[in-house]
Amino acid sequence: RTIAPQKYLVFTHSGTLDNIKKTYNYIISQWIPAHEYKVSKADMFEWYDERFVPGDSRSKIDIYIPID
Repeated sequence: RTIAPQKYLVFTHSGTLDNIKKTYNYIISQWIPAHEYKVSKADMFEWYDERFVPGDSRSKIDIYIPID
């Protein structure tokens, strides 16, 4: 999929995917409002690279949140 150029905040989720919902909830409900950003209607996405190991508590993925 091609994603159009956009400004993004990038957050790193650490741990298994079981807890990723907590990371998203924190970003959207606490971090972004506290820093006065506005989430854009563009695509959010996750980046999985060599740091991601399924089921490993040391695993990491990046979460891209579009902003205006």
